[in-house]
Parts: sequence; structure tokens; C-alpha cells
Amino acid sequence: MEKIILETKERFYVPGISVSVLKDKEKMHYGFGLSDCEADVEAAPDTVYCIGSSTKAFTATALCILAAEGRLDIDMPVKKYLTEFRMYDEYSTEQLTIRDALSHRSGLPRHDTSWLNTPERTTAEQVAALAYMEPAWPLRYRFHYQNHMFMVATLIVERVSEMSWGDFVKERILRPLQMNSTYIYGDEIRDGDKKKARPYMLRKEKPVRMPYNYMKSAGGAGTMYSTTEDMLKWLDFHLNGNDKVLSKEWLHEMHEPQTIIRPGEILPAEFPKIQFTSYGLGWFIESYEGHKIVHHGGTVEGFKSEQIFVPGKNIGISMLCNLNQTKALSALGYRLLDELLGEEQSDWNKKFLDACKEAAEKNSEAMKSAMEAAGKLVKECNDMEQYKGTYVNKAYGEAKVSNDGKHVLLSMIGLTLPTLPTGEDSFHLMVESYELFFPVKFLRNEKGRVCALLIPLEENLKQKPIRFERKE
Repeated sequence: MEKIILETKERFYVPGISVSVLKDKEKMHYGFGLSDCEADVEAAPDTVYCIGSSTKAFTATALCILAAEGRLDIDMPVKKYLTEFRMYDEYSTEQLTIRDALSHRSGLPRHDTSWLNTPERTTAEQVAALAYMEPAWPLRYRFHYQNHMFMVATLIVERVSEMSWGDFVKERILRPLQMNSTYIYGDEIRDGDKKKARPYMLRKEKPVRMPYNYMKSAGGAGTMYSTTEDMLKWLDFHLNGNDKVLSKEWLHEMHEPQTIIRPGEILPAEFPKIQFTSYGLGWFIESYEGHKIVHHGGTVEGFKSEQIFVPGKNIGISMLCNLNQTKALSALGYRLLDELLGEEQSDWNKKFLDACKEAAEKNSEAMKSAMEAAGKLVKECNDMEQYKGTYVNKAYGEAKVSNDGKHVLLSMIGLTLPTLPTGEDSFHLMVESYELFFPVKFLRNEKGRVCALLIPLEENLKQKPIRFERKE
């Protein structure tokens, strides 16, 4: 087991990794590398990391607890419990159910820039912005992973229980399971606490420190912090139940498919060993070599998490690390499953590294093509001041336009990025280091004054860029 974990850590250049494994009645705990590279603090099973979207299963469990007590019905519309709830269209507003919200079939694309660009908003304000977010598909048409729906779920827990979402999770889930090293928000733990892992990204295969992103308004979509020791207690609960928290009948409901996931919608490539992927209530479900696997990962700046369990086999795997956007834990999870299930060993590290390399090469080619195309269109911009100002969208917040005398600059999500003029009121944002490239377009009113800005921020709405109105 140590050899397997260390090999993955080294091949993906992970600074620090913690892993806890349950097999039958045996528990194994591992920690390798550094949780804090600057202070030379070693990663351990009691190191605290952000678990990101592994939080979603806690939120789904909270709603199932309320449903088991008869305080809500997950098949009733959200609007019954949140009377102020509004979606972009009237049908979804009236018909979207709690089950729809928990199983990613709302019809919305991710719209992640909307909440990443507005960290000052409360969870309720993020949910209110749904009224201005255009869907990409009809309600229940297909699976698409979406964070706002779990913000909706957060508010339902609070409205029905008359407690904060965090207090409900602590009182009804964490305390009965004795998860004493699990936190609702990362800033509950002092940044100087040596057990708190530091977040990193890779630059030329070296870890570079990142700032913490506590994103508190995301609530039940992804704010929690924990250890692999605690998360193994969480997986043990989902495997074996605990009537002090939730009955096995309701756990079974959470672990059953609710929405089919089509090939290519989640994994970076198609792997023949993985079949029949679906989403339950806060959990992914799939067949792996004929075994039913239930799992969920999480991604937050500088952190990655993965939780896996195998119903009927009493196998659970919790993995946490402090590296941004890595596929290391996905590769490690399947490699450990091979070992624990007695299946033929596969080089999952190579499979995921090859898939990532192929995706990076495609992205690099697209970036190169875009730069060449934009380069042929480059024009002079003689009056950069005419574009200067603040542009507002009710869902996405503010986009600020300025200039440095050489370039028109666009500021969003904490970044200020240069653009190239490519035509009349048209620019191309291209920053190779961030792998960003897309056109932006300014609009004028009947008096010829710049009045709006179009930015294609949602890839599933490419034909409908997000419109920002200029603030007078």
C-alpha cells in the first residue's frame, strides 16, 4: 500500500498526501510528503485539508435526515420550502424538486464564474442570482455538474431545520460520528495550526504556494475541511449505517442512481473498466470491474479530495492532498481498488497522465490557433479610454475595464488580464500562463457610446455570451 501511494505521489509531484483505508474491520492510515513545504511539516493522517465537493454528500445527508423525520419531501418542488426561489424560466421555478437539485439535472451549466467573481455575496444572494442564469438544457434533460443547486440545498436545510446549515451538520452528523477534526469552514482553524495543510499549485514540477480560498457563500457545495481519519468514519457510516444519524434505507436511496451520466461528461477519457456511471444524491455511482463503486471528489484552489466506498465489500478509501487540479487521487483510487478487490493491476497513473497530456496538447493547439488567428486580426486601438468603466451583470457581478497605456485590461475573479484589439470594438483576451483565450466585444447605443460588454464565460452557452451593462 505504501509503495502504491508513494509511486502516485512522485509521478504527479504531489507535495503532501494523506490516505486512510478500511478493509473489512482493518483500518490503515498513511501520510507522505509535506503539508507545509515552507515550514517542512510532514503530511499525516490527522492533517486537515479542504475536502471541496466531498461536502455535497454531507448536505444531501442533512436533507435526507429531514426527509426521514417527515419534515420535508425530496420529491416536492424547491419552491415549497423556499418561496422566494426563482430560476431563469417559470417552468423550472415551479417544477424543480429537491431530488433534481441533489442529482445535477437542473438544466443549468456550471456558471461558476458567477460565484467565483462575487465572494462578497451570501449564500442566499448566490441563490437569488439563479433568476438571471440561463439554462443550457431543459429541466431533467441530462446530467450536468452544478454547484448552485447545493447552495439551494443549503438554504433548504436552514429553512426547514431553523438552524444554520453548519450547525445542523455538526449536531446531526459530525458529533454522532465523532468526527472531531472536521470543520464547516477552513477559517475555523487558525492558519498557523501545524495540522492545517497549505495549498499549492505546480510550476515546472515544483510546488508554489497559493492563497486559501474559503468561499464561504458556497456553503454545502464545498466549504468543509477534514482529515482522512475522520473521513474514514464518514465512509464507514455510509457502508454500515448508524441509526443515530440516518437509517440504512435512506442511505440506500442516496447510493442508488438518480441521473445517468453519458460517456465523456465526467472522466478525462473513456476507460473500459468503468461502466454505467450515474449520480445519486451527493454521490457518483459506477460499475468497476463488475463491482458497484460509490465515490465523490472535491477540488478547491490548492486542494484535492477523493472518497470511495464499495457497498457489500466493507471497503472504504479516503484520500486528501494539497495540490491544485491534480488527477493523482483519481489514479490512486482505482489503483488501490485493484489491490483491495483482488483485480488485475492496471497502471492507472499512466492512464490519467496520458489523458491529461492529450488534453493539454489539444488545449495548447487550440491556444496556438487562437493566437495565430487573433494575430492576423490585430488592429490599432486609438482610444482606450472610451471602454474604461465598470460593467455589471445581475448574476455574474462586475467586470472592470481599464488600460495601462498599451492594452485594454479586463478585471474579474481577482485577475487583471490584457486584451488584443482585433476589430471595431472587438478584442481577444489571451493569457497563455492561465490558458485563457476568448473574444470580448463592446456594444454601443444609438448615440454611439459604449454601453455593454459581451464575454463568453460559460462554455455551454458559447453562442450566447454573458452581457454586462455599463454602469453610469
